[in-house]
Amino acid sequence: MRGLIVLFATVFVQNISAQTAPTAKQVLCYDLASVIKILREEYQESVSFQGVNTLTEGSRIALAENTETGTWTIIEYDSTTACILGMGQNKPSQKL
Repeated sequence: MRGLIVLFATVFVQNISAQTAPTAKQVLCYDLASVIKILREEYQESVSFQGVNTLTEGSRIALAENTETGTWTIIEYDSTTACILGMGQNKPSQKL
């Protein structure tokens, strides 16, 4: 019985990982200084989180937010370029 459970778990995990596929998403990229300036001056957003993106060598991810208005922006950046991955405004969250 234990062997059957291990076999099932192995097949299940392999099926999940086999179903992943790269997707294309349009992102907007600009020079880093311009993006930071717009986030600070137009949206009054400041960076609340930064981390190294382990999927893309040399890039980082940052979350900028304005806690008063609830706006937020997620960017991926390197030393010269920033790409806007998403932006929006806080809404009541729904569980995934």
